[in-house]
Amino acid sequence: MIMRKMKLLSILMLTILTQVLLYSCNKDDDSSESPTNDVTVIVKDDGTTSNGSIFSAVDDKNFYLDYIKYTVEEGHLIVSGYDNAGFKGEAKIVSSITYKGNTYEVLGIKRSAFSGCSSLTSVTIGNSVTNIGWSAFSGCSGLTSISVENGNTVYDSRDNCNAIIKTATNTLIAGCKNTIIPNSVTSIGYRAFYNCSSLTSVTIPNSVTNIGDYAFSGCSSLTSVTIPNSVTSIREQAFSYCSGLTSVTIPNSVTSIGSNAFTDCSGLTSVTIPNSVTNIGWSAFSGCSSLTSVTIPNSVT
Repeated sequence: MIMRKMKLLSILMLTILTQVLLYSCNKDDDSSESPTNDVTVIVKDDGTTSNGSIFSAVDDKNFYLDYIKYTVEEGHLIVSGYDNAGFKGEAKIVSSITYKGNTYEVLGIKRSAFSGCSSLTSVTIGNSVTNIGWSAFSGCSGLTSISVENGNTVYDSRDNCNAIIKTATNTLIAGCKNTIIPNSVTSIGYRAFYNCSSLTSVTIPNSVTNIGDYAFSGCSSLTSVTIPNSVTSIREQAFSYCSGLTSVTIPNSVTSIGSNAFTDCSGLTSVTIPNSVTNIGWSAFSGCSSLTSVTIPNSVT
C-alpha cells in the first residue's frame, strides 16, 4: 500500500514538473517572436510614453518627443523643429506615434528643421520617412553620424557613408563632416553640405556628374577640393563662402561655371579655367580678395 502511494506521488510530481517546463518553453518562444522595441511610441493620457521618451504637449497638433517637435499634418506627422533649450545629442526619428488615441506615421522632416543645431551629434531616420526638406540638417557643426534605417523605400545610407541618399536618383541630399561619398552617387544635391563649417576635406568620386546649387556653400573649413572629370557644370553658389578654400581643380569636362560659384572664397589665390568652359556666370569669383591670377581660355563666350 505504501509503495503504491509513493509511486502515485512520483507520477504526480513528474506531471507537474513537465507542465512547468512546457510553460517555461512556451513563454520563451513567445518572447523571442515579439520585438524588443515597439515600432510605435505610445503617448499615454498622463504624458508618459511606452518607451520612456520625454513628452511635452504644445497643442492638439504639436508636441515634443525627446525635445524633437512633431506636427500633425493631413493625418500624418512631420518633424518640424526642436527645442533649442533642451535638445542635445541624438535625433532618432521614430516611425509612428500614438497621440490622443490616434496613431500617426512620421512621413517627413520639414525644411531647415534642425538647421543650425550645434548640439546635434547624430541622426537616425526611421523607415517611414519619405520626404526630407532641404537644409534639414544644415549648419549642424557637431553632427558626425547620419543613418537611415533599413526598410526605408525612399532614402538610404549605403556603405555606412554618414549621409542621406535618395535611392531612386542616387542623389546625396544631406551630409556631415564624416561623410564618405559612395562611388554609386551620381549627384550631390541642393544644399547637401550647406553651412557644414566643420567639413575640412571631401573626395568627390568619378560617378558624380552634377554638383547642385549651394552644395558646399558655407563650408568655411574646406581647404581644397578636386572636381572629377565626370562633372560637366559647377552650379550656382556651389562653393560660395568657402573662405578656407585655397585651391580648386576644375577638370576639362566642365563647360559652365554658375553664378556666384566661388563668391567670397577669400582664401582662393589662383584658378585655372580649362578650355572646355564656354560660360562663366555673373559674380562667379566676387569677393575672392586673395585671388591674384586667373586664366580665362578663348573657349569662353
